[in-house]
Amino acid sequence: MQGKATVAGHPIHPMLVTLPIGLFSGAFVSDVIAHWGDPVFWPRMSVALIGFGLLAGLAAALFGFVD
Repeated sequence: MQGKATVAGHPIHPMLVTLPIGLFSGAFVSDVIAHWGDPVFWPRMSVALIGFGLLAGLAAALFGFVD
């Protein structure tokens, strides 16, 4: 079944789902590194990754609802 939101015949939602997964995984890794490493940079990086993960998740959800 072909979805409604596609680019060159490829569905957009499955392409976007990988972004929040990677960003939230990166946030977890940066939290673990912050436990032993730099107490200034890594927590900030984690907050940024969580923020971008939420935005990417909203974009993926939007295209998921369209499909």
